[in-house]
Amino acid sequence: MYIEPGYPNLKHLVIIIILFIIMVLCLNGCIAAAQEAPLPQDNSKMENTPPIIQSPQGRGYGQIFQMMKPMMCNDTAVVENYIHNRFGEKELAYGLNYNQMGAQSMLTTIYVNPASKTFSIVEHSAAGMSCILGQGVTFDVLDEELMLGRGF
Repeated sequence: MYIEPGYPNLKHLVIIIILFIIMVLCLNGCIAAAQEAPLPQDNSKMENTPPIIQSPQGRGYGQIFQMMKPMMCNDTAVVENYIHNRFGEKELAYGLNYNQMGAQSMLTTIYVNPASKTFSIVEHSAAGMSCILGQGVTFDVLDEELMLGRGF
């Protein structure tokens, strides 16, 4: 079979048409995706808008639930050094935490600086790691008799 130069054969023509259809479909998909997510017209609405935090769903009033919270953690010696040197806080009280098997797993300590009234609550693990659960100012004792040992 002789094919004249300059005329594509039927096989090449079909391939070109299929590629053209694929390109058109892809382009239409990109345009549709761009139209579904329009950019805001008013930029002033985007500035300093805090995110809306949703409360956990399916939880009844008064029901206790778990949350994740970012904490500062390091080796116990490093955390204790940070609390003593940065805030001048000393140990006020501690309590032992036991795991479900009954083994001591954590030591929770409250550190206080009575002059500046700063405080830190630190959880020390048996593995040698410690995490600062919370820190604050304006520490005050509600029941001084309890702190003097009469309540224990």
